[in-house]
Amino acid sequence: SQLHESLRGGFSKVSAILVPKPTLEDRQAYSENFCRNLAHKCAHLKAAGEPLKIGGKVIEGMEFAAGFDHRDLAIQSSGMSRNQIEKSFNECLNLGIPIDDRQIRVVKQKCLEEEYDGIVEFYHPTYGFDQVGGHEELKRYFMEKIAKPLRSGDVRTCSGGILLVGPPGTGKTHFVLAGAFEAHTNFVKLNLGKLMNKYVGGTEERTEMMFEAVRAAAPCVVLIDEIDVALPGRQSGGDSGVGSRLTGAMLTFLCDESRLGKIVVVAASNRPDSIDAAVIRSGRLGDILPVLPPPKEGEASFQGRANILKALASKHKVTFHKELQGTMTDQMIGLGRLLLDDTQIWTGAEIEAVLKDAIGLAV
Repeated sequence: SQLHESLRGGFSKVSAILVPKPTLEDRQAYSENFCRNLAHKCAHLKAAGEPLKIGGKVIEGMEFAAGFDHRDLAIQSSGMSRNQIEKSFNECLNLGIPIDDRQIRVVKQKCLEEEYDGIVEFYHPTYGFDQVGGHEELKRYFMEKIAKPLRSGDVRTCSGGILLVGPPGTGKTHFVLAGAFEAHTNFVKLNLGKLMNKYVGGTEERTEMMFEAVRAAAPCVVLIDEIDVALPGRQSGGDSGVGSRLTGAMLTFLCDESRLGKIVVVAASNRPDSIDAAVIRSGRLGDILPVLPPPKEGEASFQGRANILKALASKHKVTFHKELQGTMTDQMIGLGRLLLDDTQIWTGAEIEAVLKDAIGLAV
């Protein structure tokens, strides 16, 4: 896209060949080949009496951490090029340490931040639905329509995209991260606000770069947070039509059937009424799912808040004093009376703020 049109036009007799980033299978094959070739080279040098040494240590091949193999490396290195994967290997060899998911994440974060300028963020989910309180129906939907189909690549039953709606603090982003963990896939967050570029054609170029990164990360769950703000309407003015073209490109991507079973787009919004109707039609973000706090009163409210509090305690690795633990099931005393049976609406973020205050006071 940075070349002049005369070099890319139909009369230039130049054919444009897209060389995409390696897929999951490509990354696994590259890792296996790299390690096989390295082991062969080391064995050959050792037989010749000149073993390969780095920092005085004899190298016989690439060492992997316990429980970490080529498949794990391929999953964790989503979005990385072959050169970047090789950089991870070389750093481990120079440091004399086995390669593991932590080393991959360190190199990946640095390389991708430089390459994508914050447009695309890759995360490694570390927790599942056991650290999400409540939302049982939502969990069931995610497992049946997203997690299980993504694991098996089932195009027929996998949802192409959903919209999570609800007030701030109900844990929409937290839920999607946990869902990606349950699906055993990558988690990608798109920052559409950083796509805008002051140079002519710059926004379109960055948009294509974003889509390339997402396709390279497949299988993955993609999050677009606050989509009502991040994605401008097609009638937006004052930007020479850039916002309209960006929305059009996103609509085209959401309609792309080739991503089904590989890439699931999850959007989140506090104001679903502000979203372009074309974005949330069937075939794009067809399912609109509410993410709400527990109700004001009743047994559902009590159980919902209790589940959220237990999940947050697990997340922050804290335990309650035995006297407090007993009050979590009694609506008349302690936690049950003051928090869990309060008639005020409490979101997950507000309950977490109370828990953090308690942790601070205890420390």
